[in-house]
Formats: sequence, structure tokens, C-alpha cells
Amino acid sequence: MGLEAFALEPKPLALDHMSANYVPLQVTTSGRGVGGQLASWAIRAMEKGIEAAKGGNFDLVYATNNNLFNLVVSLSLAKRLHLPCVVVVHHLRWVDYRESEGHLARGRFSPSKFLRSLRAEKVGIGSSLARVVGGYVESKTLSRFDGFIVTSRAVASQLISIVPSGKISVVENAPFKTRSRGTSFSGRGITALSVGRIDEGKGTGELLNAWEGIVAGHPTAHLEIAGEGSLRSSMVSEASRRGLGQHVQFRGFLDDGDIAELQDRSRFFITLSRTEGFGMAAAEALAAGLPVVAWDIPPFVEIYGSCRAVFLCRQGDIKEVISRSIMLFTIPETEWNELSAQAVNYSDRFSWEKAAKNELHALERAKRLSPLDR
Repeated sequence: MGLEAFALEPKPLALDHMSANYVPLQVTTSGRGVGGQLASWAIRAMEKGIEAAKGGNFDLVYATNNNLFNLVVSLSLAKRLHLPCVVVVHHLRWVDYRESEGHLARGRFSPSKFLRSLRAEKVGIGSSLARVVGGYVESKTLSRFDGFIVTSRAVASQLISIVPSGKISVVENAPFKTRSRGTSFSGRGITALSVGRIDEGKGTGELLNAWEGIVAGHPTAHLEIAGEGSLRSSMVSEASRRGLGQHVQFRGFLDDGDIAELQDRSRFFITLSRTEGFGMAAAEALAAGLPVVAWDIPPFVEIYGSCRAVFLCRQGDIKEVISRSIMLFTIPETEWNELSAQAVNYSDRFSWEKAAKNELHALERAKRLSPLDR
């Protein structure tokens, strides 16, 4: 059976061809700031989607990310075109894994708890309140979708408190294979790599806390941080305030080639993010032969817990992060090579072909079960 997919993409990011074989429908954006640009994208994406539907016979609308703008545009298009609507829920951003275990099984939105977690991340009060409102709307909007795709049982267990379990499909995820290029141990610096958005829940502040301790124990340690986000400016300032300007480099957004070069120069990958449903950057790091240091959040325990090259630290235990990191900087070459080989071998279980097949089956199932299936 053939499959043709069209993706509404902001014009600065849209390409003539996308790696997952989506056909991009370019949407011009304008406006001041990220909020203004997203709003303009939402309006114009609706117009572009309706225009595209006039020349095609679409089967469903697919939101590949559960941020609020994607949810609103996807649902609006689905309603206008009388089509089923499916969403990928990567994680529920109001779920704080620092809460009690009993709370983790529920993904129910709590404004007070979400606000408290945002303020703990040093997000400004105005931005925090805006995120709380957005989270509330997102939690209410999700229930209107016909199907849900998640990449871990942990996220599925949270989502069932919001939507019927029968609409949820757990599929695997996988990186496009970026195998280690075999850079020798001696060719790698005393460098660690972190890749991801610099936003609330991504743990950049905790990472700086840890790096301050790592540098105290290993003065030549260097950290490369690749990614953009709403907290980047404040994190750069915080790194400078802590005297880490020579030890931490904020690289901004990098393409795959630049990330691969940083992987080849690094001893290990580190993330202290708590808002992950799969952890694609961690999977890519393993495929590139890098050991991983991360928090023991439920999705990581589920997906990476049996990998000997992944060191999952107790949430909030900065001392353990420091200890594991210094260990990876100081172990002999033979031990590091063994960990690197284990990382690559473990990554072999992630199959993009299998993930795509499972995703397609989930879409077909959601379409079949939807009352709007025509």
C-alpha cells in the first residue's frame, strides 16, 4: 500500500524534500517574536491545508507534535475537512517526575503543580502563567482527537487519565542510523555533549550545577550544548555568573553534520531533561558510540534501563551526576571502548523501519475507529 504525506512547515524550515519522505507545504510566517510567528503560522497553515485539500483526497490529519499550536491547527483542519485527527504525544509537559510516584501514573493537569514546577525552573511569572494557561487548553484539546501515538508505556500510563485507553497506540521510535565513525579514544577531548531544547523541564540549570562540580574535580572538563530555546539567554548568563564561560559552550541550533562532529569529539552524552517520552538525542548518541548520563525518569528507565552504557542517576542527585561524569572522563581507554561498543550494540534494537510500520498501523487503526472515517 502506498503512502503519501504532506507536512505544513514554516517556510524558513521547509525543504524541497524531508528525510521522512513528507512532501513539505511551505507556510510563510511573520510577526514579532516566537509567539507572533507561531500565531501567523497557525492562521496561514489553516489556509494552506484547506487549499491543499482541494487538490487531494486526504484520509486524516496528523499532528506530529502535541504543542498547542499544532493541536489547534490540526483539529481545526480536521473539523473543516471532516477527517479523523491523530496526534503524537511525546510527553505531557505538566507532568513533573519529581512528584510522588502515585502522581506519575496520572497525567491530569494541575495548574498549581505546573506553576510550581515552572517557577522552580526560574521561568518568569508572566511566562509561567502563560504556559499554565496553554497547558490547560492543551489538556482540554487533547480529548477531542481520534487517536494518540506515544513512544513509551510511561507516557501512555499518564495519557489514560485524559483520554480513553483504546485510542492510544504505543509504537517504537528510532533515530536515522548515525553510526559511530570510529574516532579513537585519544582523538576525543575531555568533552561531553548535550543536545536538546533549552526550555523549562530540559534541565539546563541542573546541568550547569553539575558542571560546576565536575570542573572542580576535573578542571579541563568541557561541555558542548547544542540547541535553542526560551531559556538560552538566561542560561548563558548563568554559566558566565558561575565562572563556566571557558568550560561550557552554547552552540545554538546545529545541523546533523555538526552534531556528528561534536559526537566524534566527545567522551559521553549528558542530559538532565525531565520532559522526554523517548529521548531521541540519547538514542542518537548511543548509535554514535557515546555512553549516556541522564536522570532515571520513567521513560528512560523503560527504554534505556538495561543498557550498561547508560548511567541513570537518581533524580535530583547532582553528586551522582558529577561522579558518573568524572568517571567517564577518567576511565582507561579499554573500558571506554567497551562502553562505546555496548552503546552501539544496544542502539541496534531501535529500528526505523519497524517504528514506521507500527506508526502506519496506528494511523490505520485510528482512521478505522473514527466516526469520521469515510
